[in-house]
Amino acid sequence: MSYQDILDERKRRASKTYQKSHIEILLKFHPLILTGVSLTSMICYFVYFSLFVGYFPVLSNSDIFHVGALLFFVVAIFTIFIILPIMLYPGHIRYSLRYKNGKYFSLFLLSLSFPLALLTTFIISIAFYIDAKGVLFTFMVFLALSYLLSCITIWIKGKILERVFALCMIMWLAYIFILIFLSNFQTNLISILVVNLFFIYITYIFFCLGILCFCEGIYKDGTHKEISLILMFLCPIVIFFYLADDIAKKFEITNMEYKYLSIEKSIAGALPEKICKNGIYCDDSKTYYDENETNGVIKLYNVKALSTLGKFYYLQTKDGVKFELDASKIISRAKE
Repeated sequence: MSYQDILDERKRRASKTYQKSHIEILLKFHPLILTGVSLTSMICYFVYFSLFVGYFPVLSNSDIFHVGALLFFVVAIFTIFIILPIMLYPGHIRYSLRYKNGKYFSLFLLSLSFPLALLTTFIISIAFYIDAKGVLFTFMVFLALSYLLSCITIWIKGKILERVFALCMIMWLAYIFILIFLSNFQTNLISILVVNLFFIYITYIFFCLGILCFCEGIYKDGTHKEISLILMFLCPIVIFFYLADDIAKKFEITNMEYKYLSIEKSIAGALPEKICKNGIYCDDSKTYYDENETNGVIKLYNVKALSTLGKFYYLQTKDGVKFELDASKIISRAKE
C-alpha cells in the first residue's frame, strides 16, 4: 500500500468519524429540537390568529400544532433559501477554481434557483386564481434541468463560472421565447406568466449576486457569520408578518371569500338579524339569503370566512357583522 493510499484511507475514516459524531449530536439534541419546533409552532398559531383574525377557533392541541407548524415551516423554507446565498458565497469564492466535483458551486446555484421557484410558484398561485399548474410545473422542471446540466458540465469539463452561467441564461431565454411563441396560439395568460417569471428570475439573481459582490469585504474578516445570524432571527419575523395571511388563505384556513354557502334551512334562525332574508329585495353586493326556499337548503350569498377551523366557521358579512356557524350544517361552498 502506497503512502497516498494510506492518506486516502485515513481521510475516509476521519470523514466517517466526523459524520458519526454529527449524527450523535443530532440524536442527543433531538428532544430539544422537537420541543423548540412545537413551541415555535404554537407561538405562530396564537400570534397569527390574535393579530390577523382576532378570533381563536376551538381546536385540540394537536390541531393547534398542525396549523402553527404549517405557518412555521412555510416561513422557514423562505428564510432558509434567502440566507443560503449569503452563507454559501464564501465557499464559492474560496473554491472558485476547483470545479472537479462542483460541490460548492452547485450548492450556490441551488441556493439561487430553487427559492425563485418557490417564490414565483407562491406569488403566481395567489395572484391568479386559475389552473396554471402546467406552466408552473414546466417552470420547476426547467429549473431542475438547468441545475442538473450545470452540475454535469462542471463535473465533466470543468467549465468556469461565466460559461456555466451563460449556458443557464441561454436555456432560460430559449424557454421564454418558446412559451411566448406558443402563447400566440393559445391565450395571453401564458405570456403574462412568462413575463412575470422572467422578470422575477433576472431580478432575484442579479440582486443576490450584486449584493454579495458589493459586500465581498465582509467575508474577509468573517463578519458574514454575524449577519447570517441576525438574518436568521429577522427574516422569519418579517416574512411571517408579510406572508402569513396569504399562506393561511392559500391553504383555505382564513379569509376565504365565498360566492355562497349552502346550509341547512333549520339553522336560518341562528343567522344575524341584519342579514337580508329575501333575495328579491336585497342588493346583490350585500350578504343575503332567501328564506322562502322549500328544499330544506338555503344559500347564504356574499360571505367571508374569517376562520374555517374547528367545529364552527367564523363568518363575516359584507356589512362587517361577524358570527359563528356550525360547520356540520354547511352542505357545500362556492368560492368567488
